[in-house]
Amino acid sequence: MSTEIGANKGAFLGRVILQVALFAGLCYLIYVIMFPKGTHLYHEQKVRDWLFGLGCLVANVVLFFRLYFLVSGVIMDDQLKMLEIKYWFLPSQTIRLTDIAGYSDTVIKGRSSSYQGIYIHLNEGKKILLSDLNLTDSFPVEMFLGDCGVKKMPDE
Repeated sequence: MSTEIGANKGAFLGRVILQVALFAGLCYLIYVIMFPKGTHLYHEQKVRDWLFGLGCLVANVVLFFRLYFLVSGVIMDDQLKMLEIKYWFLPSQTIRLTDIAGYSDTVIKGRSSSYQGIYIHLNEGKKILLSDLNLTDSFPVEMFLGDCGVKKMPDE
């Protein structure tokens, strides 16, 4: 029997809206820089506009990678003893329980709240973060790993 955990749609929608707003602000700044109005403190304002535009561009690129390359879902298969990790734009990753060295609990602290999650430690040294920030619930994955006898490591 397989169990599927989907993406946290509220967090996903918030990230998309923020990215669209940053892109719109960047387009507006490019327009203001290319077609300025008036001459009052033109040079100082142009420098500020360029710096603010550069900040918007960097924030947009960082949000792009955070949005599209984080985990978007997990499928747990009890019979095959494996996890399938789904990403937004990367191919799915299938992990057998024999490939997992262990797992540990973690807490991700945001500005206004904290999110529970787990790190899956692979034998090859990589870690995969599954949290309530990007999934609807990460607790079933922890229960699945515990029931299958995967070693629980100290919290991170």
